[in-house]
Amino acid sequence: MDYSGFVGPAYTVQSLSADCQRCVNLYPQTDESGAGKSRAILLSTPGLVRLADVSGTATGGVRGTYTASNDRFFAVVGAYLFELSSTWNILGTYALPGETGIGQVSLTDNGQDMMIATGPNAYWFNFTANTLTQVTDAVFFGATTCGFIDGYIVFNQPNTQIFWITNLYSTVINPLGFASAEGNPDNLLSLLVDHREIWLFGDVSTEVWYDSGGANFPFSFIQGAFISHGIAAPFSAARLDNTTFWLGNDEFGRGIVWRANGYAPIRVSTFALEQAIQRYPTITDAVAWTYQQDGHSFYVLNFPSGDATWVYDAASGLWHERGYLGTLTANDGQLHRGRPQTHSFAFGKHVVGDWQTGYLYSLDATIAEDDGRAIKFLRAAPFINNENKRIFFHQFQLAMEVGQGNPGGDGPPPAAPADPQISLRWSDDGGYTWSNYQTVSMGVSGAYTTRVIWRRLGQSRQRVFEVSTGQDAIPLKMFAAYLELEGVNS
Repeated sequence: MDYSGFVGPAYTVQSLSADCQRCVNLYPQTDESGAGKSRAILLSTPGLVRLADVSGTATGGVRGTYTASNDRFFAVVGAYLFELSSTWNILGTYALPGETGIGQVSLTDNGQDMMIATGPNAYWFNFTANTLTQVTDAVFFGATTCGFIDGYIVFNQPNTQIFWITNLYSTVINPLGFASAEGNPDNLLSLLVDHREIWLFGDVSTEVWYDSGGANFPFSFIQGAFISHGIAAPFSAARLDNTTFWLGNDEFGRGIVWRANGYAPIRVSTFALEQAIQRYPTITDAVAWTYQQDGHSFYVLNFPSGDATWVYDAASGLWHERGYLGTLTANDGQLHRGRPQTHSFAFGKHVVGDWQTGYLYSLDATIAEDDGRAIKFLRAAPFINNENKRIFFHQFQLAMEVGQGNPGGDGPPPAAPADPQISLRWSDDGGYTWSNYQTVSMGVSGAYTTRVIWRRLGQSRQRVFEVSTGQDAIPLKMFAAYLELEGVNS
């Protein structure tokens, strides 16, 4: 019989005995033709290939990456700004005076100058002179996030309701170039420019402004564009799939992920995800980054305090987990939050920055290694039960791409192993305890008819099966699972 729901999302609720599905470093993709072997497939998430390491110059993680309007690529690592070439060599290194080297940064440009907003400070980088200067205007009081719209650079002033604009195509901040988001008396935590509009995210509310061309101040509030949901984490707001996403907060609670439909928020998080979020020590430090690859648009939400990474696929509307096996220095056997925390599309590559080091990586869907560390792929499927009656499990068969072993034998990463292995285990008590792993081959090179089967799997009144990989670095494509079972009325 077909194991219904084997290809599916992550969905673990408060009671494991109700549903304990996991989908780690895998995401579902539907068969749009409707005529394939199965209606959907589980695909492995991309691996990481190191492009550059600037940790010898700057200590600390990558705080921001940015591809400028002139296609120049920049990264802020620790207390330094770097420019890198298309061959990932460092073209320039610029110290950011007064910086501690921690915390996310926001970058934007007007074609002539780039602003780097770090919270208490901000800096201008001039593209012509290749010079970096700190913003010291008498009316500058800090900037958390920034953006470009209609010739102006806009930024919010921390711990206030105020946002500022520069003069047109200028680095000059006009003493009268400010306004307040006053639909609600909460502080303005973040801003995002999308569709030539400024989304102003407060603690418990959001409002949208546009360029009305006013003589005294060019921007005005859009009537009807007031949202009674603010933002829980300033750097969770991101553009994706022709709209805006953010992690919400309001006067009634927090922890829902919203997607804008026009000016109406649409909930895209699930109860399972929201319950997981509530267990984290804090969510105010969450950071989002987005990218599009192979037709899928992903909203990646990192929770540093929760040591977790959750990803929403706008193409399917489903969530999955991503994780890094072990720590940066050792494999402790545990899954930790993903390494990337920033993203830019530069020189034809998806470039991501490591939250802990000065490493820059590219996302590569053809490998199953994170910078030399094997990626753990895991799918815990839905429960199998028959009104709590005893079921005998004779066979579990996994339909997947096989025969992808390395014909040259096991080699250094990211080479595939000669005979890649996959493991199965199960839980008969609602996901609280698990059996030992049983491991079988996914096929040596060219063995395209390999059957991935586990037999004589015992009996239970309820069962959850989990398949996973260990140290074998090979991308996975799983189509379906089939069960041979027998039930009795006891």
